[in-house]
Amino acid sequence: MEFVLYDNLQDFKSDTLETLMEMKAQNTFMISQMKAGGFSVKNGGEIVLVGLVDEQNKLMLFAVDNMINKAAIKFMIDRLDAAISSVYAEDFLAKAFAEEYGKPQKSTKPLRVYEATRINPKVPKYPFRQKDDCAYVLDVDSNEVSQLKVCDIKGDLICLDEIQTPPDFRKKGYASSLTAQVSQLYLDKGKTCILHTNPQNTATNNIFKAIGYLPVCDFLEIEFRED
Repeated sequence: MEFVLYDNLQDFKSDTLETLMEMKAQNTFMISQMKAGGFSVKNGGEIVLVGLVDEQNKLMLFAVDNMINKAAIKFMIDRLDAAISSVYAEDFLAKAFAEEYGKPQKSTKPLRVYEATRINPKVPKYPFRQKDDCAYVLDVDSNEVSQLKVCDIKGDLICLDEIQTPPDFRKKGYASSLTAQVSQLYLDKGKTCILHTNPQNTATNNIFKAIGYLPVCDFLEIEFRED
């Protein structure tokens, strides 16, 4: 096996971005935060792991085709300079890393990734508008009843985030309407639309499924206790 550390962003992108984009909905965070210092693990010249450690020694990790290669994980751990404070990866990969890393766990935080396929045309439509470069709002009776932000991650990849409705306007379908209409707007432009939820929030997950979003994968952030 080979551990490749990329001293500059261009080398990191040129060697790994195509691989990450093959599962772009899953790799939103990795793609958006790529920088110098990323690394890959190769087996027979083929990439099997891609990772990035930030300034707080938080590790973001991706396994090609979501294949768990414990030998590659151990090989990577033996070559990491930093004492990893947490790992953020697809659920099974995060657990595999934590098992191999061997440090006591402090906490875990789950996250589910959704991708829009076909927006449900039955979702009610209310007037909406673009408020600034990345924010959209829904207007009802001259009130801004819901809002969200759109983050342009890379190329044709769009992430809907910070979907909010003031307490007085909740349970009226406004957030669903805004999310559906903005998603359709970008789907019509040929974009891939994703969003993230807490998988333990059943109500929120059911709302996004009803709009037309389908789950891509579950992520897990595992924080380790300090020595």
